[in-house]
Amino acid sequence: MADEPRAQTPRRRRGLAKLSMGTWLAIALLGVTVTALVVSSVVTMSRTSNLADDVLGERARALLGLQAGEVGRYLRTAQARTATLAATGTVREAARRFDATYAELEGLNPAVVDAATADVAAYYRDDVIPQLEDVTGETIGLRRLLPAGDAARYLQSRYTVPDPASDVAPSEVADARDGSAWSAVHAELHPVLSEMAAQLDFEDLYLIAPDTGTVVYSVGKATDFATSLDVGPYSGSVLAQGLREVRDEPEPGVAVPTDVAPYAPDGGRPAGFTLAPVLDDGRLLAVLAAKISLADVDLIMTVDREWVDAGFGRTTETFLVGADGRMRSVSRAFVEDPADYLRAVAQAGTATPAERRAMADTDTTVAFQQALTADELAGAASGGTGVTEVTSYLGRDVLAASQPLDVPGLDWLVTMQVTEEQVAAPLEDYRRTTVVAVAVIVLLVSFVAVAWARRTFRPITALAERLRGIHAGDDTGPTSVGRRAPQEFAALTDSVGTMIDSLERQRDEVDAAIAERRATVRALLPATVAARVDSGDRRVVDEIAHASVVVATVNGLGRLMQRQHGTDGRELLDRVIRELDPLAAQHGLERVKILGDAYFAGCGLDTPYLDHAPRAVAFARAAQDTVRRVTADEPADLRLSIGVDSGPVTVGLTGSALLVFDMWGDTATTAHVLAQRARPGETLISERTHEMLPPDTAAVRMDEPGPSVWRITDAVTAEESAT
Repeated sequence: MADEPRAQTPRRRRGLAKLSMGTWLAIALLGVTVTALVVSSVVTMSRTSNLADDVLGERARALLGLQAGEVGRYLRTAQARTATLAATGTVREAARRFDATYAELEGLNPAVVDAATADVAAYYRDDVIPQLEDVTGETIGLRRLLPAGDAARYLQSRYTVPDPASDVAPSEVADARDGSAWSAVHAELHPVLSEMAAQLDFEDLYLIAPDTGTVVYSVGKATDFATSLDVGPYSGSVLAQGLREVRDEPEPGVAVPTDVAPYAPDGGRPAGFTLAPVLDDGRLLAVLAAKISLADVDLIMTVDREWVDAGFGRTTETFLVGADGRMRSVSRAFVEDPADYLRAVAQAGTATPAERRAMADTDTTVAFQQALTADELAGAASGGTGVTEVTSYLGRDVLAASQPLDVPGLDWLVTMQVTEEQVAAPLEDYRRTTVVAVAVIVLLVSFVAVAWARRTFRPITALAERLRGIHAGDDTGPTSVGRRAPQEFAALTDSVGTMIDSLERQRDEVDAAIAERRATVRALLPATVAARVDSGDRRVVDEIAHASVVVATVNGLGRLMQRQHGTDGRELLDRVIRELDPLAAQHGLERVKILGDAYFAGCGLDTPYLDHAPRAVAFARAAQDTVRRVTADEPADLRLSIGVDSGPVTVGLTGSALLVFDMWGDTATTAHVLAQRARPGETLISERTHEMLPPDTAAVRMDEPGPSVWRITDAVTAEESAT
C-alpha cells in the first residue's frame, strides 16, 4: 500500500505530457486573442476620426496640387503662345494692313451701307437677339447690339451674316469678292491666321486697333467683329477690360489674362481671353487677343470625365472658382445629369431661375453657378488646403478644401468637395478589416511564438541574413537550413535562392535593355533632347525665338529608285544623310527629321547663334557640293533643292510610346515651301534670311510676285544681275 502513491505520480505526469500542443495553445491563445481584439478595437475606434482627417487632408492636398498644376500650366502656356504670336512678323504685318484697309471702308456709298445695314439688322433680329434673350431672360432691343459705323455694318454683312445660299460658315470665308482692299488682305492672311489659331488651340484670334478699340480682324467673325470695344455694344465685356489693361501698360513679351464671364457675341456663353501687345520699335500697332478653350480647362478639372478611374469615387469633384464665388469650370453633377442638377440647385436655392435657364441653354455651369459664399471664399483664401465642413451648392453636407491657382492676373481658387457619406464608407470598411486582420495576425503570431519560435524560424533567420547581405552587396551564398528543418522551409529556402538567381539575371537583362534604349534614343534625337528624355521628360516642347531652318529635297531620287532596286536607292539616300549629318554639325545645325526625300535641319535650336542665318546658308552651299560629290557616279542626276528661312520656330517631341522630334511654325513651313519651289541644284532663301546675311553674300533676288525670295549663287554674272 505504501508503494501505490509513488506509482500514481508518474501516471499523473504522463497524463499532462500527453496533452497536445493545440490544447496548450488554445488555452494561451484564448487570453492573447481576446486581449488583442479588445485593445485593437478600442484603439481603432478612437483613431478613426483622426485618421479620416489625415487621409482626407492628404488627398485634398494631392488632388488640389495636381489640378492646380495642370490648369496653371495650360493657362500659362496659352499666355506664352499669345505673347509669342504677337511678336511674329506675320501678326505685325496683319495689324498694319487690316487697320489701314479698315479705315478705307468708312464713308462708303450710302446705298451700299443701307443694304448692309438691312442684312445685319435682319440677322440680329432673327438669330442673334432671340438666342441672347433665351440665355439672359431679358428683352434686348436691336439698337442695343447693332454696330455703329459704315465699315462695321459693311464687313459684318459680308463676313458675319451667313449666306443662305452657301453651306460655308462665315469664319471659313476667305474672300467675299467685293473688290475691297480689306477683302484682298483678308484673302491673303486669313488662312494663315486661322491655321495659327487652330495649331495653338485657340478658339479665336482678334486684332484690335489701339486708338479706337476696333476689332479690325477676327478668325471667327462673331458679332464683335468690326465693332469698337471702347464705345460699342461690347465695351463692358471682359475682352474690352483686357484691351484697356494691355493698352494702358503694353509690355513686350507679356500676355494678360482676363477673367471668364458670359460673352454676348458667343450667344451669352462664357468666354476668357489672353491679350498681348503687337509692338513695332516700341510703338503699339495693335492688341492681339486669343480666346482660350474653356472645354480644355473643363477636361482637366473633370479628369476627362473619368472620375472613378481617376480615384475620385462617386461624389468627389474639383472645380475652379472666381473671385465672385462663381464657377470657372463645369460641375461634375451637371455633366453627369443636367436635369437632376438643375432640380438640385433650384431646391437648394443656389441658382436663380435666370441662372438655371442660362445653364440649360449654354450647357455649362461656368460663370453662372454660385459655388462658394463670401465667407467660404474668405476662409479658403486664408486657410490654404484645410478641410472644412460646408453645405455645397447642391445643398449637400460636404467636406471641402481649396487652393489658390498660381496664375498671375487670375484670382481663382481650385476647390475640392466630397460628400461625408463617401468619406465614411471606406472608414467603416477600414474598421471592420482592421479588427479581422488583427485577430488573424494575433492567432498566427501566437501559434508560431508559442510552438516553434526558435527552432522553426532558424532557417528563416539564416535566409534573412543572406537577403540583408545581398542588399548590402555581400552575398554569402546558398543558405544551409540543417537536416532537422521542416521540408516547407527547406523548399522555401531553395525557392528564394532560385528567385534571387533569377532576379540577378533579370536585373542584368534590364540594365542591358536600358543601355540599349538610351543608345537608340541618343542616336535618333539631338543630344540635349535625348538627355531630357533619359531624365523622364517626355513633354519636350521649346519655343525658339531666333533660328534658321534649312529644308533640302533630293531631286531625282524617285527616278533612280524606278530604274534600280529600291534597296539600292535607299542605301544611296542613307549615304547622303550620313554625309549631311556631320556637315550640319560642322556648321552648327541639327538634323530634326527626314520626311521622304526631304532633309529638315535647324540652326539655333539647341545652341543660340547670332549668325544662325549665315551658318544655314553656308551649310546649304556645302550640302550642294557634297551631294554632287557623293552621287557623281550614279546614273541619275541627283541634286538638292534647298529652302532657307529665319525666324521663330517651335520644336519638340510628338507621340507617347514612339517619340518623334519635330518642328512647327511659319519659319519651318516657309523653308519647306521654298525647297519645293527651288529647281534642282538651287538654294532659295527668304527675305528675313537675306537681311541677316553679310552684304557681300552672292544672292540674286527672284523677280516673282509675293514676298521677296533670293537665290544663292557662287558668283553673280551680269546676265543674272539683269534678270
